[in-house]
Amino acid sequence: MNTPQLLKLLYTNRELIQRNNIHALEHLHMLQNDYANSTDEEIVLHLELNSSLAEFHFHSNNNFVIENSSKVISKFKDTEHQNILARHHWLVGHCHANKGDYEIAKEQLQLALQALTPDKPDLATIKADTLISLAMNEELAERDHQKAIEYLEQAITLLDDKAHLIYRASCLMGLGNVYINIDNIKEALRYYKLAVDIYEERFDLANMASGYSNLGTCYINLKDYALAEYYLEKSLDMRLKFGTPEHIGTSYYNLSLVY
Repeated sequence: MNTPQLLKLLYTNRELIQRNNIHALEHLHMLQNDYANSTDEEIVLHLELNSSLAEFHFHSNNNFVIENSSKVISKFKDTEHQNILARHHWLVGHCHANKGDYEIAKEQLQLALQALTPDKPDLATIKADTLISLAMNEELAERDHQKAIEYLEQAITLLDDKAHLIYRASCLMGLGNVYINIDNIKEALRYYKLAVDIYEERFDLANMASGYSNLGTCYINLKDYALAEYYLEKSLDMRLKFGTPEHIGTSYYNLSLVY
């Protein structure tokens, strides 16, 4: 199998991982068994990225992701494939944000932006994901809400309506998160609904579950407990099938607020 064919397989596997598809891990293990010792630098960078993403999406294992992708960054820092290296920086930064290491997160995310090479594959989506994570980092650190909005609005301008619908939905979810954090519930609800419409159109189950959870949280704040329960139950039902322990715990906690 030549490099373009194998890269296509790795991209397909990555999409399965990001959707929490039940076949993703089996497919990844097959690729690891066949190509773990590849001498093709580009293949190794992509395969290790998928390994990190799988631990993140299926097990919420921030520590593994940070360790694995940091090793990749150190080993391949001078690679010609800087955009895929930027993706590793992004993932390390995102996981540090999840752990509360906000300054380290910001440093890694800025390194991701600096590593990006124009006119190379995936430029728009990597940059958009990094801006979304920078916005998330600002929100988790409870710092600059307006800066978070600016990051997200900048990300949306990079994304074509049709080609990058899922990424646009991520930006809309991010904007919803900012507005719910500043207690503008109706505006948060508007953005969450726009995001959920896209996830439902694309049948993106993992993100549908997150979107339903966020809608439920909005309705709790609006004291519409019937609608809150409806969306939170939908989210929990989906997460029990393919969600991470962290997400399942979040769903149970949110439902407890209804009762």
